Amino acid sequence: GRKLWGGIVNETRNLVRQTKVYLGSRRELVDRITHLTIAFAWSTMYHLRGKQELDKAIRYFSPEEVEDLMKTTHLPLACARRITEALEMARIEGVLDPIRQVAVEHNLEQLVDYLGACERIHKTPLPFAYVIHLRRALLLYALSLPFVLVETFGWGTIAATFAISYIMFGIEEIGVEIEDPFGYDDNDLPLEQICEGIEKRLLNDV
Repeated sequence: GRKLWGGIVNETRNLVRQTKVYLGSRRELVDRITHLTIAFAWSTMYHLRGKQELDKAIRYFSPEEVEDLMKTTHLPLACARRITEALEMARIEGVLDPIRQVAVEHNLEQLVDYLGACERIHKTPLPFAYVIHLRRALLLYALSLPFVLVETFGWGTIAATFAISYIMFGIEEIGVEIEDPFGYDDNDLPLEQICEGIEKRLLNDV
């Protein structure tokens, strides 16, 4: 998940970097694509968290467009489609030649691919049967462990059993914790910080 979001960071930079160079004479188009790219990042975060929001990016759009965006069922794709529309408008107006359009569109396609890969992680939890079987096996292991250790450790079997069981059940719980890294838990990815970094770089540095 972190590798995919690293790809999103890089591709948003590439997309806006090329846009600012190729469409430098059309500042309004550059700003629109930049704002839509920022909105893509934020809406991807919300989408992976199961929320239909765009509050971190709505200040860049008119109330009418915000209302139109909110009607969609997939906000990241809606933002991506509007970027494509802006690029096509630039081509029709003769500001962007087809070869450069393809180059910029490639970055956008990469963003959508990273989005799809994140969705695949989000929608593929550990199979329920696997989790139940693993927990039952661990419980059986923990209950039978004292009978194996008692001859060697005597009363120390209690401490040894507790320590080994703690380690084994801890590993199982870690697997549950990291199966979906896009939520709000302490162990999840800092998506707010990543999106804030994307926004800052695209507005100021790219």
